[in-house]
Amino acid sequence: MITRPKLIDSIGNELELPQTFNVRAIPVGRRTSILDIAYSDGGRDYSDGCFTPRRVEISGQLWALTDAELNDKWDALATFLARENLKIQFRGRYINTVRVEEISHSDPSRVDYHISNVALRFLCVDPFWYALSSKTVLVETGGVSPLDINVTVAGNIPVFPEVRITNNADNVSLSLKNSSDGDRGFTFADPAALSGTVLIVNSRTGAVTLDGSDKISAFSGIFVRLLGGVDNTLVYTGASAKVEVFYREAWL
Repeated sequence: MITRPKLIDSIGNELELPQTFNVRAIPVGRRTSILDIAYSDGGRDYSDGCFTPRRVEISGQLWALTDAELNDKWDALATFLARENLKIQFRGRYINTVRVEEISHSDPSRVDYHISNVALRFLCVDPFWYALSSKTVLVETGGVSPLDINVTVAGNIPVFPEVRITNNADNVSLSLKNSSDGDRGFTFADPAALSGTVLIVNSRTGAVTLDGSDKISAFSGIFVRLLGGVDNTLVYTGASAKVEVFYREAWL
């Protein structure tokens, strides 16, 4: 079965391109220095610090029996290209685009059909391809501390998870570290972290909340990341809790 490229807009509408279209992802270069650029709220932007943007090209042919049919097909594609924050889906993965940099649309040639060659180039500041669905690891600690939590990442680059800790007991001081990543991790200490509260640490955006309230001031250390292509061991130290790790695998 031939995989057809799709364009997906910010609200989930999809446009499947004809079978004649293919995708070419131009290789990206590594930056001269690897940086962890801090957001104002303390997060880390891994991709921008390590790799140059990627450009993705989509090209193919529009076929039609009449001029009117060809115009309709081009108009449908052009209308979709005018939308913002498009995703390109291809071969079971997707990439986020910033904008369309270039559009080439030739006048139709006539054989038995009307044929028009189309070439599109997209700028992708985030250069990584992502899995279509995210993954979740859920562990009930049962009061065991420290506790190892195993997280396997099939992608080939590090990803930054969201960690959600639902406290089953008062948990005013806890920590989570990745022993597979040089014990990179954080400590959270707050007298308000009582039984029944929910702590969310989003390593991708740098947000830390307890029951929806900003708690970055109670956070110390560095945000956890999951290394790509390995079995990660997260070490949780704290009171009884339900620990959930949400992540989406990514590839360069």
